[in-house]
Amino acid sequence: EDCAEVAQTIFDACNGTEMPHFEVSMIHRDGTEVFLLLSATPQKDASGNIVGMFGVGQDFTTLRQAVFEVSSAADDMKRIVEYANAPIFGIDADGK
Repeated sequence: EDCAEVAQTIFDACNGTEMPHFEVSMIHRDGTEVFLLLSATPQKDASGNIVGMFGVGQDFTTLRQAVFEVSSAADDMKRIVEYANAPIFGIDADGK
């Protein structure tokens, strides 16, 4: 599905449509899933004719995993506070 989206985006860029950023997942040859942020821009000559496309891809798999882990930890802490049978409070360094 993502490969078809990438192919369509490349086709669209070659026909004048700019795609600034979109996310896709792909399977690396070692079998792991990687997440890519891609952009595609049509390239024009001095007369404004489309002569090709320029594409850039960035692997953001590690960043995506870190965001997921932080979000999961925040959800866990929220559940602890919501369902605790004892008071939970915090005090800063000034005793407030």
